[in-house]
Amino acid sequence: MVEKIKITDEFMRQTLAKGKQYFLVIYKKGGGVDFTKEEADKIQWDHLRYLFGLRAQGNLLLNGLVSDNQEFTGIGIFNSSDKEEIKRWMDEDPLIKVGKRSYELYPYFGIPGDRLS
Repeated sequence: MVEKIKITDEFMRQTLAKGKQYFLVIYKKGGGVDFTKEEADKIQWDHLRYLFGLRAQGNLLLNGLVSDNQEFTGIGIFNSSDKEEIKRWMDEDPLIKVGKRSYELYPYFGIPGDRLS
């Protein structure tokens, strides 16, 4: 049985005090770059490998696809408040390097320990 937590003002103050600045990245479709299916598959696989590496290093906390959207293709939340650092990471992403994706960065305030289940 899951214990119910009483959501008091004090509980909220304590929880919010643990909050931290992160950055949210929104992947957007890139320009009209054409690749063969084999080339596109390799670039996609390299992109995923790159993201898995960022996750393994603790730099990327959450990432995934956005479906049914004509402009946005994915999101990520980075474990950093340094926008220039994240730009360097993003500019090394294989999908960004070849122009298949672009991105936007936004400051994001979150509570450590939040998660998908």
